[in-house]
Amino acid sequence: MNIDKNIVLTLVDDIMKDPKIFNHLKRPGPNPEFSDPEVITISLYQELIEENREVHFYRLHHKELKLSV
Repeated sequence: MNIDKNIVLTLVDDIMKDPKIFNHLKRPGPNPEFSDPEVITISLYQELIEENREVHFYRLHHKELKLSV
């Protein structure tokens, strides 16, 4: 199955812009390196391609992830 990360990110980002969700995600402190939609997208993508080992997933996709952020 060929899954485009950008489509997943767009869907997640659109859903998370809903005020009901967005207002619950506000928290103090410095801004994180990755946004909440990016973290969720990475997790969903990892599940969709059936790669359950995070270390292996990041090793294989680290260049793509850094370019798309």
